[in-house]
Amino acid sequence: MTGRTSEDDVVFIGSTSTDPFLCSLCPEDLTKYTPEARELHYSYHLDPPSTSKAAPSTYKGGSSSKTEKFLRPFTKAAQKFHKEPSREVFWYPSKCTPPPPNYTPALVHLIRKSLNRLHDKGHVQKAHICYSNAVHVSHDNWDSGWGCGYRNFLMACATLMERCPEYSPLLDHPLTPGVRNLQKWIEQAWKDGFDTEGAADLKNRLCGTNKWIGTAELYVAFSYRGIPCRLVDFDFTGKKDKSPLYKWITEYFSESSTKHATVNDALRGATAVVVTDKMPLILQHEGHSRTIIGFQRLKNGSIELLMFDPRPLPKPVRFAALRTSSGSDYHPPPTKPVEKATFQKVEERKRKASNTSVTMVTHTAKRVRGYGSDDGVIVIDSDDENQPEPSTKSNSKDDLDPAAVLKPFTLKIDSLNKKKYQILYFPLTEPLDEQARLACRVVTSTKGV
Repeated sequence: MTGRTSEDDVVFIGSTSTDPFLCSLCPEDLTKYTPEARELHYSYHLDPPSTSKAAPSTYKGGSSSKTEKFLRPFTKAAQKFHKEPSREVFWYPSKCTPPPPNYTPALVHLIRKSLNRLHDKGHVQKAHICYSNAVHVSHDNWDSGWGCGYRNFLMACATLMERCPEYSPLLDHPLTPGVRNLQKWIEQAWKDGFDTEGAADLKNRLCGTNKWIGTAELYVAFSYRGIPCRLVDFDFTGKKDKSPLYKWITEYFSESSTKHATVNDALRGATAVVVTDKMPLILQHEGHSRTIIGFQRLKNGSIELLMFDPRPLPKPVRFAALRTSSGSDYHPPPTKPVEKATFQKVEERKRKASNTSVTMVTHTAKRVRGYGSDDGVIVIDSDDENQPEPSTKSNSKDDLDPAAVLKPFTLKIDSLNKKKYQILYFPLTEPLDEQARLACRVVTSTKGV
């Protein structure tokens, strides 16, 4: 299962305004375009010419010659806007440089504050969130429409660099993470015998293309570099109940807080919003992939997932996170060293999942198309949790509505309407030795349901 961004419906609403009608994805002025031509222009953004269906030669209300100039996807200014950079920048919070425009740190801290405020209002019962130094990475203009898998990869890499410094030499050398560099990683893995079936599916060529990739390709890239990761498959063909998927996710983010009955556990139980040291996981379905960073339980008991979608963030939310990142109230927890783990021999099997359900995530199954401490919860004390909720009439630029902050990061369970899903997660075990690394040449997965 390979990933691609979902198609967006573009709706044009008539207006008598004299303001220019600018494309929301490039600098093109669409004022003189007919509604049909505007829609076609957007289709070039959302479905590039190499994969889009042939455009109709004529439109209602105009001849082909009259509308021809409106069918061009981009002007020179737009082409510059969409130009691929000559060099990609890979960033993570430990770097001394400011984050690039499409990298946003400290969002977990901002989300935690918003969840606490909603808990105080009675809207949220409980929430568990991933490691606090997780980084959001959005697609750029040049990879819009096909870059979701690559950007989820960069989110994972940026967070792994912080969470597990032991992985840094494996991730950062000889090629640093990047969209095009990831393509080189995967092609080199293919040449060395990794995932021959996946290589054939993509015709043994990825570098320089706009081909979509999914969690299976990310498994190949990370395993090839010696980073332990695991795949879990969920097949709901003929089933309406998606609860096994979100139950698996909620258990993943909350399991470390229920392993031992200690005083600390009691304190955690009294904490409405728990920030763990769990890595985010990547959720893939046909059409799109997202990075899942946790979940929240609402006042009615329903579950909503918290996620980083690799799309640009609302500017007020990003600016608030950047202020948090540079402010004195944000103190990232120290990273924890990796521990040794016992590696199981990976059997060479076909890519499709077996018919046997597996409840132990350490068992391996077949592919479709995981290191942490026992005490895996970090409870971040903050005075703001004990302070009265700020007035909604406050004029402070930092006083964003908590529901508005959470909106871009919320994934409702009822929106998970696909038949098949695949999860990539990181068990945070020690780097793979050569034997374990070579055992990953055939892509395998656990069957979640």
